[in-house]
Amino acid sequence: MTLPSSEPRQIGQIATRAAANAHSKRALSLHHGLPSLLLVGCLLLITAALQGCASTSAGPAPGVPASTPTHPPAAPAAPTVSRPSPAVAAKSAPVPQGTPPAVRPPSPLEAERDWLQSWFKDTPVRISILPNGALEIEVPLEFCFESGRSRLQPALVAVLDKVAQSLRREDDARLALVAAATDEGGAPGLALLRATQVRSHLVSRGVGNSQLPSPSAQTTKSVLLRVVAPAP
Repeated sequence: MTLPSSEPRQIGQIATRAAANAHSKRALSLHHGLPSLLLVGCLLLITAALQGCASTSAGPAPGVPASTPTHPPAAPAAPTVSRPSPAVAAKSAPVPQGTPPAVRPPSPLEAERDWLQSWFKDTPVRISILPNGALEIEVPLEFCFESGRSRLQPALVAVLDKVAQSLRREDDARLALVAAATDEGGAPGLALLRATQVRSHLVSRGVGNSQLPSPSAQTTKSVLLRVVAPAP
């Protein structure tokens, strides 16, 4: 089939217009997409810069040492203990303050003291062990005699009866002192007479003469008895 001479020209024109239209559309498409590409590129650059800053400022991850030491850490130095010099130690040592007092050995009459105290507890009668181990019994004069007289009062009789009982129980014990006093301003002989009455009452209660001394007078306003016993 042979085309007319004008058709090839028309076909060329159509093809040229089609190519121009396609070129225009492609250029328009690139013109519209260029800002988007630029925006995406800027965002990528900003993200890369931020990541670089973060990696520079951030420290090592937890649990991972920043650097591996090339040498083990040195052992800590031993503490230094200061010791005082011998002169200072001797100066600070406690110095005993004198010799401790000697301990008195127990008296064999302590049991008798306790027994007598149980009878005359809460009364004016004083019963005690002296430093030398003797047992002393002291009764105030006002409970012993009437004024100006030597007759024994009931309170003194009660004490003498218990002392006699104790002396009968302790055969080795004896009275080393039997003494009495006179009244205030009384006759000096009254004290000796009263002490004689005390001794006589003890004899009447079964105490042997070998356990009793001679009576004596004293100035203290009381009747005083002192019992001693041989050392165990």
